[in-house]
Amino acid sequence: MYLMNRRTKLTEFVLESLKNANLMGADSTVILTGSSSIESARDSPNYKRYFNGQSDIDVLIVVYKDISFLKDIFSENILKSFHDDNINVLNHSYQYGKERNAINIKYIKLKTFDEWTSLKAIHFKSYRKHSLSAKKPFMKCYGFDDAIIVPYQETPISDYFVLHYDIELNKKYYLLDIHSMILFGTIIFESQLLMQIENFNSFFRSLLNSPDENLFNLFKYYLEDKKSIEYSELRKLIKRFTEIEIERTLKVLKDRGAIYDVKGIVKKEAQLATICWARSNPKPVFNFMSKVSMCITAKSFILLVDDICPKVLYHRTDTEQDEINKKYKKAFPNCLIYFSSEIFKKSLSIDFMKDFIEMMKKININYYIDFLPEKKRTNLQSLNLGEFIHTFSELFLLNYAERVLKVQTMIFGKFSENVLFMAKQQVFKDTKLSFIIIPRLNEDEINSIFPENY
Repeated sequence: MYLMNRRTKLTEFVLESLKNANLMGADSTVILTGSSSIESARDSPNYKRYFNGQSDIDVLIVVYKDISFLKDIFSENILKSFHDDNINVLNHSYQYGKERNAINIKYIKLKTFDEWTSLKAIHFKSYRKHSLSAKKPFMKCYGFDDAIIVPYQETPISDYFVLHYDIELNKKYYLLDIHSMILFGTIIFESQLLMQIENFNSFFRSLLNSPDENLFNLFKYYLEDKKSIEYSELRKLIKRFTEIEIERTLKVLKDRGAIYDVKGIVKKEAQLATICWARSNPKPVFNFMSKVSMCITAKSFILLVDDICPKVLYHRTDTEQDEINKKYKKAFPNCLIYFSSEIFKKSLSIDFMKDFIEMMKKININYYIDFLPEKKRTNLQSLNLGEFIHTFSELFLLNYAERVLKVQTMIFGKFSENVLFMAKQQVFKDTKLSFIIIPRLNEDEINSIFPENY
């Protein structure tokens, strides 16, 4: 699935139709799927059949907080079942033209999208006005060298039907229609950034390393049964649909208020990191930075945690500081964590004074004063040389991240921008690091940008 950075005749029509008929919410994410999405991805798309009655248009809509618009489409008891997760998918068809010209919509919540993109299991119930199993009693799923038949389980309830999906995915992967729908999907309107996409895309991008015979068998439904893709274009389409333009991702994050500014060029699949103090319990902002990182890359976010300065400044014992360090390890299980005490022990040893002097002699004292936070600049008489040690520690970790850990982009809060300028203008003028600056955010603002299950 990829983010479309250009509007086409078809996507403009779909969005206008959905908005005019009140079929999407203000915070919905709209994903074009099926043959219309594949057609849009082609170099010279032909949309004639979507306007002459020959073909329909499939759309997946992920709904967030605004579900009020659904009241005009579904009955109260259906919406209650959807709210209570007794039904996870709502199917609706909007006829816009003659014969087959309809927009077929699947409405799902974010947690259902999470499950679909996890590639671990598929468990959900789908509301349908008409029976599917009567026309199509089973789903055929292709693997790398064979195929399996998955019969549909359908329950009639009063005047509608509920289709059951209950599939465990094992090591021998089979392409399900849900996954192929998402894979060949095009996000044409997003108010929320779906960070799950990158991990999902990475899996399918890795399939391009498979031999033709395996890859062709896996996508046999599209190649032979449905005949919607030519053999010669399959690899090109998979590659295109699994690419997310980093510029588009950064723009969405900026629009949502997750990013304040970007300094330098952030590369696709960059290694991201931040530097923080193990002064107190881990703050929510570091988990927020990790989520920003996950929107940009599938690589684990790195936290370089300075546990030496706070230990000295707050007169802690080894045991006391170790308790704080354990809280960081527990709070960020999906991140890579490096403590300054361990880094310095390995990297500095007898060269500490040499490294300290080499770094500090590059810093102009007047520049350093300007670099200090306003509170310290206005009270210079209370400034002590311990501040220089703290500065050295941050700068050393910054350099260590780039040189040893191969970090390409650092994430800092606005309160740490001075470190960035100090590094680039005084100490490491040849650094290739880029920087993402996040705004000052309170906990409520953080939760509004990345909800709890995001």
